[in-house]
Amino acid sequence: MKSLRSREVGNSCRSCRGRRLRRNLSGLSVIDLAACLPVVLLLAFGTIEATSRIFLRQSLHIAAYEATKLASQAKQTTSEACIERAEKILASRKVRAATVHFPSGPAEEVAPGETITVELRASTHLNSPLAGKLIPDRQIVARAVMVKQ
Repeated sequence: MKSLRSREVGNSCRSCRGRRLRRNLSGLSVIDLAACLPVVLLLAFGTIEATSRIFLRQSLHIAAYEATKLASQAKQTTSEACIERAEKILASRKVRAATVHFPSGPAEEVAPGETITVELRASTHLNSPLAGKLIPDRQIVARAVMVKQ
């Protein structure tokens, strides 16, 4: 009889230890979450910032190309028309506070056969979905050069 009782006591102690061990492991998931959550959030917000900068850069390049294309045509095109064209494209892509500049001079003063340059600038801070909190503000510049016809 003693041997049966000692086995029952031994089994019950083992099951108690197993329950205590399981209770101790339940806190481990909280520690894992606390350790991994900052890294996951940093990756998520960093990805959002990076893709918004890529989108901003691509939008500026498209607008610069279209403004330069309009300015390089043989017909008399004013700089104001080119600026309007670029601003319309940027507005459709929700780019804010972009500036258009003609480093080669106004479009109407460039002679045929010479290069015409249009440069666009925009702030990353003003065009960030996260308001640029993670990464410092930078100016993104896009430039397009074509020969006037």
